[in-house]
Amino acid sequence: GEAPWALVEELAGEGEEVACLPWQGGEPPRAAWEDLLEALDPGRAQSPEEAVAGLERARCLCALRQGPAGVEGLNALLAAALGRPRLHAHGSPVLVTRNAYGLGVHNGDMGVLWAEGERLRACFPREQGLLRLPLGELPAHEPAYALTVHKSQGSEYERVLLVLPPEPHPLVTRELLYTALTRARRQVRILASPASWEAGVARPTRRTSGLAWRLERAQG
Repeated sequence: GEAPWALVEELAGEGEEVACLPWQGGEPPRAAWEDLLEALDPGRAQSPEEAVAGLERARCLCALRQGPAGVEGLNALLAAALGRPRLHAHGSPVLVTRNAYGLGVHNGDMGVLWAEGERLRACFPREQGLLRLPLGELPAHEPAYALTVHKSQGSEYERVLLVLPPEPHPLVTRELLYTALTRARRQVRILASPASWEAGVARPTRRTSGLAWRLERAQG
Protein backbone atom coordinates (compact mmCIF):
# COMPACT_ATOMS: atom_id res chain seq x y z
CA GLY A 1 0.00 0.00 0.00
CA GLU A 2 2.81 2.49 0.71
CA ALA A 3 4.97 1.87 -2.36
CA PRO A 4 2.85 3.77 -4.93
CA TRP A 5 2.92 6.86 -2.71
CA ALA A 6 6.70 6.54 -2.56
CA LEU A 7 6.78 6.83 -6.36
CA VAL A 8 5.53 10.39 -6.08
CA GLU A 9 8.99 11.75 -5.39
CA GLU A 10 10.47 9.80 -8.30
CA LEU A 11 7.89 11.22 -10.69
CA ALA A 12 8.10 14.77 -9.42
CA GLY A 13 11.80 15.18 -10.11
CA GLU A 14 14.64 16.52 -8.04
CA GLY A 15 14.34 19.61 -5.88
CA GLU A 16 10.58 19.50 -5.48
CA GLU A 17 8.89 19.40 -2.11
CA VAL A 18 6.20 16.73 -2.25
CA ALA A 19 3.31 16.11 0.14
CA CYS A 20 0.58 13.46 -0.13
CA LEU A 21 -2.70 14.34 1.55
CA PRO A 22 -5.01 11.32 1.87
CA TRP A 23 -8.56 12.33 0.92
CA GLN A 24 -11.65 10.17 0.63
CA GLY A 25 -13.96 12.92 -0.61
CA GLY A 26 -16.01 15.54 1.19
CA GLU A 27 -14.60 18.87 2.34
CA PRO A 28 -10.87 18.94 1.50
CA PRO A 29 -8.47 19.94 4.31
CA ARG A 30 -7.76 23.66 4.21
CA ALA A 31 -4.02 22.98 4.45
CA ALA A 32 -4.24 21.60 0.92
CA TRP A 33 -4.98 24.98 -0.64
CA GLU A 34 -3.57 27.65 1.71
CA ASP A 35 -0.64 28.42 -0.61
CA LEU A 36 -3.00 28.51 -3.56
CA LEU A 37 -5.29 31.05 -1.89
CA GLU A 38 -2.33 33.22 -0.98
CA ALA A 39 -1.08 33.27 -4.58
CA LEU A 40 -4.51 34.03 -6.02
CA ASP A 41 -5.55 36.66 -3.45
CA PRO A 42 -6.06 39.95 -5.34
CA GLY A 43 -5.33 41.89 -2.16
CA ARG A 44 -1.67 40.92 -2.50
CA ALA A 45 -1.35 42.43 -5.97
CA GLN A 46 -0.93 46.18 -6.35
CA SER A 47 -1.32 46.15 -10.13
CA PRO A 48 -2.73 43.97 -12.89
CA GLU A 49 0.85 43.12 -13.85
CA GLU A 50 1.43 41.67 -10.38
CA ALA A 51 -1.87 39.79 -10.51
CA VAL A 52 -1.00 38.26 -13.88
CA ALA A 53 2.44 37.28 -12.60
CA GLY A 54 0.73 35.60 -9.64
CA LEU A 55 -0.91 33.15 -12.04
CA GLU A 56 2.45 31.39 -12.33
CA ARG A 57 2.91 31.07 -8.58
CA ALA A 58 0.33 28.38 -7.90
CA ARG A 59 -2.34 26.36 -9.66
CA CYS A 60 -4.83 23.66 -8.81
CA LEU A 61 -4.79 20.85 -11.39
CA CYS A 62 -7.54 18.25 -11.69
CA ALA A 63 -7.75 14.97 -13.55
CA LEU A 64 -11.46 15.48 -14.23
CA ARG A 65 -13.56 18.37 -15.44
CA GLN A 66 -16.83 17.63 -13.62
CA GLY A 67 -17.75 16.60 -10.09
CA PRO A 68 -16.57 17.73 -6.63
CA ALA A 69 -12.98 16.65 -7.41
CA GLY A 70 -13.06 18.16 -10.90
CA VAL A 71 -12.35 21.61 -12.29
CA GLU A 72 -15.94 22.80 -11.87
CA GLY A 73 -16.11 21.76 -8.21
CA LEU A 74 -12.69 23.14 -7.30
CA ASN A 75 -13.30 26.42 -9.13
CA ALA A 76 -16.46 26.97 -7.07
CA LEU A 77 -14.74 25.94 -3.84
CA LEU A 78 -11.71 28.20 -4.31
CA ALA A 79 -13.77 31.16 -5.50
CA ALA A 80 -15.96 30.91 -2.40
CA ALA A 81 -12.92 30.60 -0.12
CA LEU A 82 -11.57 33.83 -1.62
CA GLY A 83 -14.90 35.61 -1.23
CA ARG A 84 -15.51 35.76 -4.98
CA PRO A 85 -18.62 33.68 -5.63
CA ARG A 86 -19.26 35.51 -8.91
CA LEU A 87 -17.21 34.78 -12.03
CA HIS A 88 -16.72 38.45 -12.80
CA ALA A 89 -14.93 39.79 -9.73
CA HIS A 90 -11.79 41.88 -9.26
CA GLY A 91 -8.73 39.63 -9.32
CA SER A 92 -10.49 36.56 -10.69
CA PRO A 93 -8.37 34.39 -13.01
CA VAL A 94 -10.07 33.49 -16.29
CA LEU A 95 -9.40 31.02 -19.09
CA VAL A 96 -10.46 31.90 -22.64
CA THR A 97 -12.25 28.97 -24.30
CA ARG A 98 -12.80 30.36 -27.81
CA ASN A 99 -10.51 32.04 -30.33
CA ALA A 100 -11.02 35.73 -31.07
CA TYR A 101 -8.26 36.49 -33.54
CA GLY A 102 -9.40 40.03 -34.15
CA LEU A 103 -8.96 40.81 -30.45
CA GLY A 104 -5.67 38.95 -30.13
CA VAL A 105 -6.89 36.29 -27.68
CA HIS A 106 -7.03 32.56 -28.22
CA ASN A 107 -8.48 29.42 -26.72
CA GLY A 108 -6.29 28.55 -23.71
CA ASP A 109 -5.16 32.11 -22.89
CA MET A 110 -5.03 32.82 -19.15
CA GLY A 111 -5.72 36.26 -17.74
CA VAL A 112 -6.98 38.19 -14.73
CA LEU A 113 -10.00 40.44 -14.32
CA TRP A 114 -8.90 43.79 -12.92
CA ALA A 115 -11.00 46.76 -11.83
CA GLU A 116 -9.94 50.02 -13.47
CA GLY A 117 -12.21 52.70 -12.14
CA GLU A 118 -15.66 51.16 -12.06
CA ARG A 119 -15.04 48.84 -14.98
CA LEU A 120 -13.55 45.37 -15.11
CA ARG A 121 -11.00 44.61 -17.78
CA ALA A 122 -9.49 41.26 -18.69
CA CYS A 123 -5.69 41.52 -18.65
CA PHE A 124 -3.51 39.04 -20.53
CA PRO A 125 0.30 38.82 -20.52
CA ARG A 126 2.00 39.72 -23.79
CA GLU A 127 5.64 40.34 -24.69
CA GLN A 128 5.05 44.06 -25.10
CA GLY A 129 3.05 44.36 -21.86
CA LEU A 130 -0.53 43.60 -20.90
CA LEU A 131 -3.35 43.22 -23.38
CA ARG A 132 -6.40 44.84 -21.76
CA LEU A 133 -9.88 43.98 -22.99
CA PRO A 134 -13.17 45.45 -21.76
CA LEU A 135 -15.15 42.68 -20.10
CA GLY A 136 -17.92 43.00 -22.67
CA GLU A 137 -15.50 42.14 -25.49
CA LEU A 138 -14.07 39.04 -23.84
CA PRO A 139 -14.99 35.88 -25.80
CA ALA A 140 -16.25 32.70 -24.12
CA HIS A 141 -14.36 32.10 -20.88
CA GLU A 142 -14.52 30.32 -17.52
CA PRO A 143 -12.93 30.57 -14.06
CA ALA A 144 -9.32 29.42 -13.89
CA TYR A 145 -8.56 28.78 -10.23
CA ALA A 146 -8.37 25.13 -11.28
CA LEU A 147 -7.42 23.63 -14.64
CA THR A 148 -7.46 20.15 -16.08
CA VAL A 149 -4.03 18.57 -16.31
CA HIS A 150 -4.55 18.49 -20.08
CA LYS A 151 -5.03 22.28 -20.23
CA SER A 152 -1.90 22.83 -18.12
CA GLN A 153 0.45 21.17 -20.60
CA GLY A 154 3.22 23.54 -21.62
CA SER A 155 2.84 25.64 -18.44
CA GLU A 156 4.89 25.68 -15.24
CA TYR A 157 4.00 26.88 -11.76
CA GLU A 158 5.94 27.36 -8.55
CA ARG A 159 3.43 25.23 -6.62
CA VAL A 160 0.85 22.71 -7.80
CA LEU A 161 -2.08 21.17 -5.96
CA LEU A 162 -3.12 18.01 -7.81
CA VAL A 163 -6.63 16.77 -7.01
CA LEU A 164 -7.66 13.23 -7.97
CA PRO A 165 -11.14 11.73 -7.57
CA PRO A 166 -11.44 9.61 -4.42
CA GLU A 167 -12.42 6.54 -6.48
CA PRO A 168 -10.11 5.12 -9.17
CA HIS A 169 -10.96 6.57 -12.58
CA PRO A 170 -9.86 5.52 -16.09
CA LEU A 171 -8.68 9.06 -16.91
CA VAL A 172 -6.11 8.90 -14.11
CA THR A 173 -3.11 7.30 -15.83
CA ARG A 174 0.63 7.23 -15.32
CA GLU A 175 1.02 9.79 -18.08
CA LEU A 176 -1.47 12.17 -16.49
CA LEU A 177 0.24 11.91 -13.10
CA TYR A 178 3.65 12.49 -14.66
CA THR A 179 2.39 15.50 -16.61
CA ALA A 180 0.77 17.01 -13.51
CA LEU A 181 3.75 16.56 -11.22
CA THR A 182 6.21 17.98 -13.73
CA ARG A 183 4.20 21.23 -14.00
CA ALA A 184 5.60 22.25 -10.59
CA ARG A 185 8.98 23.89 -10.06
CA ARG A 186 9.09 23.88 -6.25
CA GLN A 187 6.20 22.16 -4.54
CA VAL A 188 3.55 19.53 -5.26
CA ARG A 189 0.65 18.62 -3.00
CA ILE A 190 -1.47 15.65 -3.97
CA LEU A 191 -5.01 15.42 -2.67
CA ALA A 192 -6.17 11.87 -3.37
CA SER A 193 -7.13 8.56 -1.90
CA PRO A 194 -4.33 5.99 -1.83
CA ALA A 195 -6.56 3.74 -3.96
CA SER A 196 -6.98 6.39 -6.65
CA TRP A 197 -3.25 7.12 -6.77
CA GLU A 198 -2.32 3.43 -6.82
CA ALA A 199 -4.75 2.69 -9.65
CA GLY A 200 -3.38 5.61 -11.68
CA VAL A 201 0.24 4.55 -11.27
CA ALA A 202 -0.73 1.04 -12.37
CA ARG A 203 -2.67 2.24 -15.44
CA PRO A 204 -0.23 2.50 -18.35
CA THR A 205 -0.58 4.76 -21.35
CA ARG A 206 1.04 4.52 -24.75
CA ARG A 207 3.40 7.47 -24.56
CA THR A 208 5.48 6.67 -21.50
CA SER A 209 9.06 6.61 -22.79
CA GLY A 210 10.72 8.87 -20.21
CA LEU A 211 8.09 8.10 -17.61
CA ALA A 212 8.47 4.33 -17.95
CA TRP A 213 12.19 4.61 -17.34
CA ARG A 214 11.68 6.70 -14.21
CA LEU A 215 9.03 4.31 -12.89
CA GLU A 216 11.20 1.27 -13.53
CA ARG A 217 14.17 2.94 -11.84
CA ALA A 218 11.99 3.92 -8.87
CA GLN A 219 10.73 0.38 -8.42
CA GLY A 220 14.23 -1.04 -8.73
